[in-house]
Amino acid sequence: MPLVAVLALSLGTFAPEPSDAATAGAAPPEGPEQEPLVLSLVLGATARAEPGLADELTLRVAPRSLASQGQTPAEPFVHIALQPVDDSRVQLRLVVSDGRLFTRDVPATADERARVVAGAVANMIDAIEHNRLAPIETGVEVPVVEPEAPNEPDPPPKPKTDPKSEHELDRKLEPQPQPEPEPQAWVGVVAGGDLSVGVGPPSAVAGMTGIGGSLGGQLVHRSGVLAGLSGRVTAWRAAGISLLRARVSAVAGYAWQHDRFELASAIGPTVEFLRVGAALVQPSGGRRRAVPLVGGCLWARPSYAVLVGRQGALRLGLQAELAAAFEARSPAGAVQIYRATPSGQEPIARAGGLELSFALVAEGRFAILER
Repeated sequence: MPLVAVLALSLGTFAPEPSDAATAGAAPPEGPEQEPLVLSLVLGATARAEPGLADELTLRVAPRSLASQGQTPAEPFVHIALQPVDDSRVQLRLVVSDGRLFTRDVPATADERARVVAGAVANMIDAIEHNRLAPIETGVEVPVVEPEAPNEPDPPPKPKTDPKSEHELDRKLEPQPQPEPEPQAWVGVVAGGDLSVGVGPPSAVAGMTGIGGSLGGQLVHRSGVLAGLSGRVTAWRAAGISLLRARVSAVAGYAWQHDRFELASAIGPTVEFLRVGAALVQPSGGRRRAVPLVGGCLWARPSYAVLVGRQGALRLGLQAELAAAFEARSPAGAVQIYRATPSGQEPIARAGGLELSFALVAEGRFAILER
């Protein structure tokens, strides 16, 4: 055993030392890793104009800071700009504050552009900070950061209103045309030429009883109610004897209108005065005096407005009338005119009784306007 130990010590003493070549092949120990560059973000005008991009970047680039509009960070920063290529692509343009330029085309549709662009920007910034992305160009001029526009106070919120109510309010505020005043009533001046015929008893003198004319006035309310007052004069001559009749009548009725056409009807009392060109005698031969005739009339008048103005009209029509009149004495009856002949008294004319009259009528009508 002592011999073996001595041999071992001798071998260790004479063992060769490691050569320089062996020492050079060994890997040197690794030094401390370089800290990555941390960049602040500055959004250019085109990036700020992209809806929702600032919010999406805030979520994805933390803890990096997003500079406010108009502020230039003191630390290194990257300026971000967007340039649309077409409807489905946008080009990112990133310029670091030391002049390095990086670009990338990002496919993104309009509805997802903010999210996709924010993700691409976050990836590029991370690669720039760790020197994993080569710049397109160096020494590029860094875009000027636009000053921030002064904040204007938001307008107060408008109260929610019904669109229909807003439309009605706008219509009320608009100047409305003044409506034409509505006529309350119409005043008419009526003139016509009359022809009357006696019908019924006394049948011995039935037939033509007078030709003449009439003139009167009437009021027609817009509801159609009618009231009028008129005078009529007729004359007749038979067997050399003249008969002159003057009648006054007051009527009330209704006028139905459709466009320019009107159908009016009225009824009322009449009083008629006679002037006979001969002495009146009784059938027995005795004289008697003439007395007024009292009765009534009923007429209907279709007419048409041939001229129409804003405040007046001219109407033409045809009037048919049925009248009855009797002497205001007892016994009442129609007036009969006789002529003496060798055989006795012969009836030649009459006044009163039941009569039909026809007239061509012209009416000038004027509006009474509402104030």
